[in-house]
Amino acid sequence: DGAVRLAQMEARLAASLKESDKAVAYDDLVLPLEDMYDHVSAPWELVNHLKSVRDSPEYRSAVEALQPKVIAFWQNVSQSKPIYEALERLDKAEGASLPEARQRILQKELLDRKLGGVGLKGEDAAEFNQAQRHLSDLSTSFSNHLLDARNGWNMTVTDPAVVKGVPARTLAGAAAAAKKAGHADASAEKGPWVLTLDGPTLGPVITYAEDRALREKLLRASATLASSGKSDNMATVSQILEQRQLQ
Repeated sequence: DGAVRLAQMEARLAASLKESDKAVAYDDLVLPLEDMYDHVSAPWELVNHLKSVRDSPEYRSAVEALQPKVIAFWQNVSQSKPIYEALERLDKAEGASLPEARQRILQKELLDRKLGGVGLKGEDAAEFNQAQRHLSDLSTSFSNHLLDARNGWNMTVTDPAVVKGVPARTLAGAAAAAKKAGHADASAEKGPWVLTLDGPTLGPVITYAEDRALREKLLRASATLASSGKSDNMATVSQILEQRQLQ
């Protein structure tokens, strides 16, 4: 559990900082930090990836349930005083003598914490954290609208000349989609084909289709996703920009 690991690390660092004026060694500070990051981010990225490629109410519910905990974890990491003090002490004691890559990592860790609110206290910290949580919710809403818009767009092609040049594998997938849509006799060779904006269809069509109008239609549809209708993201984008200005 990420919260448990963080608490253990903070206790260890706080004790070390109190007992000695020496800096905690890079390998005893930054490497455990990176291991803790991976422990939380790897499964979280996997959940979000599954949501993006196999969107479902179950995946959305999982993300919505876990997101507050994940956000709280990263806020606690960014605003941890023991970790920040240990990083500062290491930078002052050994920063200039570390290999270039480690210097860069150390400076990034310090900067991330300054930008993450480590210097804030009381109401300022509470307001900052609330704004970060709100931005995270808006980002999820934006992503969901985008997924809904992509899933809701498709076009049926019946003329083989229109899909000339499109790879056979892509046409096979489009024919399978046509069968799901009710075209029982659909085939990769004769169609009909249901084209979508999913990557396995969009990429090959705009790359290889000889029909300029077809390429343009899919490209324009992809570029204007979630810009109208029930999935319109304009209001969400405005809120995101407004919230960032407050930061």
